[in-house]
Amino acid sequence: MECLSDRALRRFAAGSLSEPRQRDTAEHLEQCEHCARRVEKLFLGDEPTHAFRVAPHRAETGDAVMGETEPALADLRLRLYELVGSPADCGQVGDSHAKRASSRPHQRDDSPQPPRLSRFKIDRRLGSGGFGDVFLAYDELLKRNVAIKLPRTASLADHDLMERFLREGKAAAQLHHPNIIPVYEAGTIDSVCYLASAYCDGPTLRQWLNERAAPAEPRFAAWLVAALADAIDHAHRRGILHRDVKPGNVLLEPAPNEPFGCTPKLTDFGLAKIIERDSTDQDTTASHLLMGTPRYMSPEQAAGRRDEIGTATDIYSLGVVLYELLTGVPPVVGGNHAETLQRLLLEEPVRPRQRTPAIPRDLEAICLKCLEKRPERRFGHASQLA
Repeated sequence: MECLSDRALRRFAAGSLSEPRQRDTAEHLEQCEHCARRVEKLFLGDEPTHAFRVAPHRAETGDAVMGETEPALADLRLRLYELVGSPADCGQVGDSHAKRASSRPHQRDDSPQPPRLSRFKIDRRLGSGGFGDVFLAYDELLKRNVAIKLPRTASLADHDLMERFLREGKAAAQLHHPNIIPVYEAGTIDSVCYLASAYCDGPTLRQWLNERAAPAEPRFAAWLVAALADAIDHAHRRGILHRDVKPGNVLLEPAPNEPFGCTPKLTDFGLAKIIERDSTDQDTTASHLLMGTPRYMSPEQAAGRRDEIGTATDIYSLGVVLYELLTGVPPVVGGNHAETLQRLLLEEPVRPRQRTPAIPRDLEAICLKCLEKRPERRFGHASQLA
């Protein structure tokens, strides 16, 4: 994705881009230091929250009137950004609050008290995902830290997206697995939708890969993907697809007693759909097929082949993660999203051992089986991959 114009950055901050564009922009800002610095210059002035103010009734794009939900969320979001600053100020997952506060310019002794969402006391912004922002909060009733996801204001202009946000929470709350971040609850408070899940004080696999800037050890790659495959199998057995498996959705929780010092945990089932094999309501069960990140999409997702979306879709994405761990690069990369999707549909990936000869042959074979273009040629179940 190319660097963004100032106008695009302001629209992103206001939450008024389309959902796919919001997601792509958030991902770009995580990886592009140049644009992150531009965001800081744009939005951290004498009044750092001005860019995050949302028009009383309409998004910049002229979306439909948002009704009573929008002012409540806009007010909360304004107070959140008064506390945490711009998206560029969110740092890495697991950074200390003290470090973040010390590096924030124009900090005053009379800074506002942390905003609240009922019993949740908001601490700081952790990042973005799907169509929402994620904040660290303290649950004063249950006395624990939680990660709170709030949908962006523009997303709430669409009633279907709002319902999908709550369905996401209900679906993910069914999952109880050591390699899945547990979702505690989903609901609305003062007309604001929220999702509360466990807080993991660890980097994402994306951050780990970026810092390492080299292929992972094959044993580590195999161990990590096996753990994720077991988690995906757990979800599949309960009728839930993830549909956006990627390094940015894998958290590495510190665990000194584990073989590699961490426990991988899959998060953000923001694209999860209930698999209703016998349902005739295909718009509900298989809509929004082009959700996800192009590099990690399956060919059937990229082509919009509705009837082929299934458990093999997640297996393909696990194969992409395994390939990137083994070689240091994704199997398919284009100059832009359109080129990536085209290459995904037409080209076969370079064999992993051609990039990294030390990869065991059987691990290469497993990886390439996950990456078969046709779903029926991949592993039949994630448990077979695990």
